[in-house]
Amino acid sequence: ERLRRCLSSLESSAAEAEEKAKACTALRSTAATVQERLEQCNSRVEDLEALAASCSKALRESSVQLVEFEQDSAVLHQELEEDVGFPVAEEMQEREEQLIQQMKDILEAN
Repeated sequence: ERLRRCLSSLESSAAEAEEKAKACTALRSTAATVQERLEQCNSRVEDLEALAASCSKALRESSVQLVEFEQDSAVLHQELEEDVGFPVAEEMQEREEQLIQQMKDILEAN
């Protein structure tokens, strides 16, 4: 009788140990999945940071180019006016100014 109780207790302990081992295996699998997803997220964050840096650089370059274009345009119109003695192509100048303002607005928004 004592031996049966002992054997029964061992079987019960073995079943509990088996259940705990299954739970540990499931936790390890979940942890591995979480780790893999975390690595994917970190990779995406790095990609986004690189993209943001690239966009920031492009915006700075665009801003510099816009200033240069605005200056060149003003000089060109001044030279044309001096060459002919009166304002030339006011419509063109107005359109350039509108485009310059649109670009400034876009750059400021970003």
